[in-house]
Amino acid sequence: MKNVLTLNLSFLLILLLNICLSQTEYDKKVLGTWTGTISGSGIATKNITIVITKSNFISNDKVYEGICEGFSIVSNGNKIAFKGKIIVEADMPIIEVKEPNTSKKNGVFHLEFGCFTENGIDSKLTCGTWTSYDKTLNRKINVRKR
Repeated sequence: MKNVLTLNLSFLLILLLNICLSQTEYDKKVLGTWTGTISGSGIATKNITIVITKSNFISNDKVYEGICEGFSIVSNGNKIAFKGKIIVEADMPIIEVKEPNTSKKNGVFHLEFGCFTENGIDSKLTCGTWTSYDKTLNRKINVRKR
């Protein structure tokens, strides 16, 4: 019995190592909790938390993108899930994700992980936009990883 338990634990450890090691540097960069602000469209600036729970970037001869998913929370409101893709341009990951198309209050995120500032590129800052499905709201987002 002891040998079976040791074998099962060894298998689990190997499986976990493979999962962790199979993540690319881009996956590791985007995964996690990001907090900051969302502003624009004549609406007061609000706090936003973006949590990316899954990222699977693939880079080979035919594919240079992957999938990601997570959720956002604006000003301690409802948690809204999203799914979409991760792409890389100029060695910087970008996600383009969509919230469920069940409400005009939902929309599409475009976030760049690394932003241009007056001092150059800030690799710890993520910036981008959120646009409502009905295109009436276009808000700017600036978040940092917790």
